[in-house]
Amino acid sequence: MEQKGLGGKQEEKAGGQRGGTEGRGWFVCEDQACQNRTRRLPIAFSRHGPICPACTRATLRPEYSEKALYNQLCFYRYIFDWDYAVAKVLQSEERKFVKNGVQEAYRKLKEVPDKALATSGYSEVNLAKLFQASASLK
Repeated sequence: MEQKGLGGKQEEKAGGQRGGTEGRGWFVCEDQACQNRTRRLPIAFSRHGPICPACTRATLRPEYSEKALYNQLCFYRYIFDWDYAVAKVLQSEERKFVKNGVQEAYRKLKEVPDKALATSGYSEVNLAKLFQASASLK
């Protein structure tokens, strides 16, 4: 018996159920003039990554949505939040034995996602726009 493969949309649904970014793997050319977008990884590689088959000048990079990037930055901010972790995990007696250098390293690591999230549009909520529909009902 011969088995048939899944069709386009069915294949995407099956791939999306695997979880992670594995099923959503789009690649986009880093050259602003080309902006080729593909799911297929080309055979030709350079030391910087896969070579774009459309322009052959630049490499392909994984494409991430803004929401996925925002969620990733929030996760990094959470795992590098020293004060929150110490308050949740360590007892007051145990906090005395933690080296100050470790604490400073975590604070420096947390600064990176904090700076990126501070400039993100996702961190701002326009309340006027949010309640605009309820204001027009009056």
